[in-house]
Amino acid sequence: MSQQNNFKKTFFDSFKTLCPEINKNEIIFLNQNSQIVQLKKGKVYLDNCKVQKSLGFVVKGLIRGYYLDDRGSDITISFIKENEYVTDYISFLKQSVSKYCFICLEDCTIIELSYENIQQGYKKSKTFEKYGRLIAEKVLEERINRVEKLQFLNAKERYIDFLNTNFELLSRIKLSHLCTYLGIERQSLTRIRKEIIKNDTNVSS
Repeated sequence: MSQQNNFKKTFFDSFKTLCPEINKNEIIFLNQNSQIVQLKKGKVYLDNCKVQKSLGFVVKGLIRGYYLDDRGSDITISFIKENEYVTDYISFLKQSVSKYCFICLEDCTIIELSYENIQQGYKKSKTFEKYGRLIAEKVLEERINRVEKLQFLNAKERYIDFLNTNFELLSRIKLSHLCTYLGIERQSLTRIRKEIIKNDTNVSS
């Protein structure tokens, strides 16, 4: 199997996880209408003030979503890793300009489905309608979870939660990006990390 076929298979397997009822004709439609995009580290996948024309599924690599606040500060909203979707889904659905920017933190391979092809899929099959609904729910859930953690968890709890859910990302992201994602000042995060290491050392001894 070629590398490109492996990339497509990863995407199809993810689709099947969401919609196990997908049939052979629907897989053929996906194969014919999905595109493989490869971007180098540092390349912008979606810029703010641009319309996202295609929904992206990350097969390989890591992407950071962020925006600029009213002071011009760079605020991280997401880290999109393998088997996750890179999208500002609301603006994608409306085909309106995005307020967010998505940039590759590593070399990335992305499978894309264009807006037009997704709309065509909706007309062809209830499976594609279900797929669209589930992606929307997933993206909305992730956004709500982040907001609620910022509202209801203190700084140390937010960092520990990140360790528990995304530990493997620590070696792949910058501390400054993690700080803005968690809403914690760099100095405070450094102190929290030292406290956790000290506590772990005391427990071990």
